[in-house]
Amino acid sequence: MRKFKKALAFALASAMIVSVVPVSAATSNTAKAGKKVIYTYTVNKGATADNKQTWIKTTKKSGYTVKYFNQTSSIVSLNKKSGKVVAKKAGTAKIKVNFYNKSGKYVGNKVVKITVKKAPVAKGIAIEKATLNVGETTKVTTSNGAKVYCYSADTSIVKVNKTTGEVTAVAPGTTKIAVRNAITKKRVYVDVTVNAEFGAKQTGAKTITVTGANFTKESKIEITKGSQTVTFDAKNVTIASDGKAMEIVTNSNIMDAEYKVKVDDKEATFKGEASKITTIEIPGDVAVASQDTTLPYVDTKVSGSAIVAYAVKNQFGEDLTKTTQVTVSASRTSSVDANKGEIKLNLVQNDKEGDLISVVIINQETGVSTSKTVKLSAKSAINSLEVKGLYNKDGKTLSEDNSNKDTFYLLVSAKDQYGKNITEAELDKDVLVSVGAGLTNLGEAIPTTGKTETVTVDGVDYMALPLKKVQLKAGVGTVLLISKTTGKNTQATVTVADGIKVATFSASPANTVVAGKDNVFTFSATDTYGKEIAEPTAEMFAEDTAKSVFGTTDGKFRFEKNATTGKTELIYKAEKSNKDTVKFASFITKTGQVATVQFTVKANAQPTTITGVKSTVGTISGRAITIKASDIKLEDQYGQAYTDTLGTEYSYELTGTGKVFKKEKTEEGWKLASKETGDEKFTLALKVTENGTTKTVSEYTFTAGARSMSDLTSFKAESALVYNKATETTDVKVTGVASDGTEIELEKGTDYTLVGTAVESNAISGGAISFTAGKVETKETSVKIIINNDKGSEVDLTVKVSNEAPKAATVESVTDYTITAFTAEEVMKAIKVKDQYGENYITETARVTFSAYGDGVTVDKNNTSSAKLTGDVKFATVKYTFNSGVTYTRNVVLN
Repeated sequence: MRKFKKALAFALASAMIVSVVPVSAATSNTAKAGKKVIYTYTVNKGATADNKQTWIKTTKKSGYTVKYFNQTSSIVSLNKKSGKVVAKKAGTAKIKVNFYNKSGKYVGNKVVKITVKKAPVAKGIAIEKATLNVGETTKVTTSNGAKVYCYSADTSIVKVNKTTGEVTAVAPGTTKIAVRNAITKKRVYVDVTVNAEFGAKQTGAKTITVTGANFTKESKIEITKGSQTVTFDAKNVTIASDGKAMEIVTNSNIMDAEYKVKVDDKEATFKGEASKITTIEIPGDVAVASQDTTLPYVDTKVSGSAIVAYAVKNQFGEDLTKTTQVTVSASRTSSVDANKGEIKLNLVQNDKEGDLISVVIINQETGVSTSKTVKLSAKSAINSLEVKGLYNKDGKTLSEDNSNKDTFYLLVSAKDQYGKNITEAELDKDVLVSVGAGLTNLGEAIPTTGKTETVTVDGVDYMALPLKKVQLKAGVGTVLLISKTTGKNTQATVTVADGIKVATFSASPANTVVAGKDNVFTFSATDTYGKEIAEPTAEMFAEDTAKSVFGTTDGKFRFEKNATTGKTELIYKAEKSNKDTVKFASFITKTGQVATVQFTVKANAQPTTITGVKSTVGTISGRAITIKASDIKLEDQYGQAYTDTLGTEYSYELTGTGKVFKKEKTEEGWKLASKETGDEKFTLALKVTENGTTKTVSEYTFTAGARSMSDLTSFKAESALVYNKATETTDVKVTGVASDGTEIELEKGTDYTLVGTAVESNAISGGAISFTAGKVETKETSVKIIINNDKGSEVDLTVKVSNEAPKAATVESVTDYTITAFTAEEVMKAIKVKDQYGENYITETARVTFSAYGDGVTVDKNNTSSAKLTGDVKFATVKYTFNSGVTYTRNVVLN
């Protein structure tokens, strides 16, 4: 038999790519072929994609020929010359291969079976990680592992491996990756974002720009210059809408030094550069005649003049004109107004339009200068007007709620015939203002007389009409502006938005509602857009509800911010009552919805249970224990702590056996003088007298103990950090513990003595410790505490002593002080500050930062020791920052 070698291709398991691999040669002269698999992804006839095809390949002796015959044309198509097989649909195909010798005589055949399978359509196309940092990689995936082809829309941002789907981040930006389904040919697009590497650079005299990702208002920002903290106002931090950049304006100028910026857990450094003058510019080519000067100038009674604008800038392009002194040399006598950035040239007789005047400006301190020849031109006149819209420094929208609280400006872009911005004008003299207010009341708010103001927005100066703070109503008004000089005019609409209105409301008591107390109600409020209202006010409800349901008197509701949480609460001030009372309250919204709340006001709280005493109940035999009435803890009938002052009908009674202690009634409570060692049980009773009859309300039993020194089996001692100054001392606290666990604080001198190098008048002092001059140090010294018992027990105590000057370490609120104004001086009175030694109160004034103070409020000198708020402010968050770096934050509510 003739030997034939035959190779058949087979497809890989991939849905998209088929490789052709030959099989081993056969030793028989009969054509042989094995069973192979072709994967295809379509059943469309006539398809010719490479990955759906294979070839029947044969190896034969020289001169022999072969012919192919398709026995299953419905499954595959066959090219009889090349042996190319193309899949049509799933199934098993049979191709017969005939072999012929040199004479053309048939010598044998073989049937090749080819299985055609339907390949999977790619599903669940996704990207493993949609946000990358530069240099990171990710991958395009499919849920069923089917093959896709991937293409990057912008290879400068990401590069993609077409067949593997591997994505590599190249540069910051956002682009799309096109994912082509190999089966359906359809494309799916996935977004991928590449973040900039975290970095910081100086972009202004006080400005730092930080790049990165995921910046939010809650991001923690720290800026340091060496060991010094660089301060900034939180309001002067601007975060890009995509969270990839932030601009920080510091409180002081950046200097020539190394700076470190830390945002959350990332940090970067940059070399700071002090602001310096780099250029002086004369932007225009004309000297514009002043408004009181007519050209040609011939009036000798009135001094004629012309104005040339100039600007001084630093290396960051920031305007330093107002703060820079310049010298001017010109072909006319001149004067400089740095605040306006103008040079006034005094004209001479017969100066006319078109005359040339040379101007040289120099800053003597730096030597930076500029010069220009300008042309004398007619006085400026408004040549174009365009209303740019309303502006508020905090980006607020004019509405019924804030029109009488916040400051808004109508911004106007006005230019003269030379293309120069006109930033100030006199209304009614230079510009006529006409307002069609409709029902909005804008006619009362938009000025028609007086001078406009200059307002700078994003570095551009505008002529601005300041709106008066009056109550407006929702709607649209029109404003017409006409230049009286040139007749140029413009018209614009001004919209007053609806105020926040409560559309839906519900409320219920958070706890038992008790007469004579402020009771918290939980509530839910949404506006007309279905958005939750976290800080509602009475004014957001219908007018009748605002009057009848809300108020501060007994039996009324009020919204009030919780000074601890900062959240708005609904408070019901219940009237006093000796019996339970059912109440109804109807909250009517401005949309006409009625929410009726029914609740029961329980009778006045009364003390019903003694739950404990705060005083100590252990002492050394022969000494006394003081039980104060003010230290007795009570609960009312509702299980809540009773903190009100007891009425005259209530009294306490303390009884005991008298075996161990002698009881003595005092003005504060009771003095229990121990007569011997041991324990004595006492019963404390709360009594009430009603209608001449006294009855016991509650009893509480406790045990007081007296121990001898010999009963104490162990001892412990502790001491605070000591300031190394002879006049500064700190006491040691020594406690003895009896075998039954009773702890008794021992007395100096009587119960123990101190022995050691840092001993002074039975107190530990740092005056005996030697420190290195000029160096802040903390050292340790050992002190022995000799217990005055028959065993001569000892306690070793290691005392830490520091020479660091006292500084703020801990801060706490003064609970008995009521803040009456939002000024730094006032809020400082409401805190107590201890130093690191724990004993001394210090009087350091902190920097005070106000926040969360709401609308209609003006803040002045925030983050300084002179900060203050003015306006209708009832709540604010106060942050105290001390030189030591210690901060303390609290919420303040003014009643």
